[in-house]
Amino acid sequence: MKNLLFLSLRLPYPPHRGDRIRAFHFIRGLQEKYRIALAAFFEKRSELDNLGPLREMCAEVYAAPHSAWKGRARAAAGLFGNEPLQNAMWRSTRMANALRKAIDESAPDAVHASLFRMGRYVAEEPLPKLLDLCDSMAMNLRRRMERERNPLNRPLLKIEEKRARRYEAEIIKAFDRTVVIAADDRDAIHETAPDARLDIVSQGVDLDYFSPSRPERNGPPTVLFTGTMNYFPNTDAAMFLVHDTLPKVRGAFPGARLILAGSSPPRSLRRLDGRNGVVVTGAAPDLRPYFEKADIFAAPMFCGSGVQTKNLEAMAMKLPVVTTPLGRQGCGARNGHELLEANDQDKFAQEVISLLKDRDRQRALAEAGRRYVEREHGWSVITERLCRIYDEIL
Repeated sequence: MKNLLFLSLRLPYPPHRGDRIRAFHFIRGLQEKYRIALAAFFEKRSELDNLGPLREMCAEVYAAPHSAWKGRARAAAGLFGNEPLQNAMWRSTRMANALRKAIDESAPDAVHASLFRMGRYVAEEPLPKLLDLCDSMAMNLRRRMERERNPLNRPLLKIEEKRARRYEAEIIKAFDRTVVIAADDRDAIHETAPDARLDIVSQGVDLDYFSPSRPERNGPPTVLFTGTMNYFPNTDAAMFLVHDTLPKVRGAFPGARLILAGSSPPRSLRRLDGRNGVVVTGAAPDLRPYFEKADIFAAPMFCGSGVQTKNLEAMAMKLPVVTTPLGRQGCGARNGHELLEANDQDKFAQEVISLLKDRDRQRALAEAGRRYVEREHGWSVITERLCRIYDEIL
């Protein structure tokens, strides 16, 4: 069995956000073929109390602390440099030392780095290496600039987008293979690095965990949105639902509710809780009860990148999904068959209202959505694709 050093930005347990989910399930799949040493940052000491599942899958775990306020200070100082500010934010002598120790002790045959913020630590290592960029960060930032309401943030976003675009194209050269989640991310990087070899390894969903019981619904019509709420694309989508979609839905269904379920809601969302049918849950370690309470999952994504894991989870839970063209990016589900797509404000609300009125259509979309994720996005399917790439590297 060969040795693999796996770099994750954050300790990938519990797997409650996009990068942690992907890293956790990659490790779970790769452990069958590789002896894994994991290196990651932790932000709270309490995270070190949850290492049991990771130690069961990994031969060694190397963890380095990350201070959010020190990271922000480094990012501010990084304005005078050339690298992405994210690299400055996550620059750490302790992580560099932990990785040096991990390489010396685990003698890896290959290295897996998640995101370019971790890839930078091993770019010069003379080992077979794979970089999982996940998304094109430059494309993500470019889309965010189009939606940013605060004019003070736009200059920073422009600086970071320019640096990220250049850095993505450059760091790829240091790795044997690079993977992204979706074709749009690949195409965005190819605009700057047309010769880069980029493989698509999509996002998965835990089909055993997200397995619906779907009890008969008797409550008021309920629309659900989930996500890490202080992440700008999610905050933007939540505000759209509150201020544009929900009033129209309540015009047709006066008792309708909107549940915004996810951690770290900013004050702008928290103050809406309890008003006009809006429910803001805050931290929700288990989202399944909210999926069970809802009639429709609405994800009006207007910025961001990669594949929307939230949509895959909703489909796995047999909850019909209404999303935008960007929300369907990287997902092969067909509009009108496995989900519904709406490309403007009025159409989005109309699709939600018409679906709430049609239980048979809800059931048909729900069944088709579950079949789609079973076929294309089970983690066993996704990690098999990743393993084939490692077979070629090694």
